[in-house]
Amino acid sequence: MAVTMGSPGSPDPPERGPYLNAQPAAEAPDDAVVKSYERLSPAQQDAFERVVSGDTGTELNGAAEVDVWYEADFVQYDGELYRILVAEN
Repeated sequence: MAVTMGSPGSPDPPERGPYLNAQPAAEAPDDAVVKSYERLSPAQQDAFERVVSGDTGTELNGAAEVDVWYEADFVQYDGELYRILVAEN
């Protein structure tokens, strides 16, 4: 018995991501870009808070929410430093 996945001509699944992740860091290199949490937009703060609270694989939507994560290496938040990682689909 043959098993097929989808049918010819069926639409591709919707594109997803990129995804944000943040890991606690002891320090940042001298040449790193460190963003202050307070300087993030409300949408960026929301995405960052979701990640810090344990929501791994937080999907980013819209250029305003995505661009800053490619520009920053770290975020300073509540007295702690976090390394920013963006995973593409």
